[in-house]
Amino acid sequence: MTVRQEAHGLIDRMPEESVQALIPVMARLIQFKKNDTVASNQNTSPKMQAFLDMQEMRKSSFKFDFSEAQRNAGMAEKYGEFEWGKQNESTD
Repeated sequence: MTVRQEAHGLIDRMPEESVQALIPVMARLIQFKKNDTVASNQNTSPKMQAFLDMQEMRKSSFKFDFSEAQRNAGMAEKYGEFEWGKQNESTD
């Protein structure tokens, strides 16, 4: 049983008057959670926010199924072939 299911079960067993008294408390808790999230976002430095945004992009990129070979082929198609290390070999 999840925590939410347990909470729903407890609310279902409460008398109507108690539920009515509980609603404003729950509303304040929801508002507190929103304010806490906004405050934590405001305290985040621009560098940290950029890092968090990049992490979110990484998480969302997992829905695309690309192998490293497919990625390299796409990069070669778009930008041409890169020949890494061949310059250094000719100067040695």
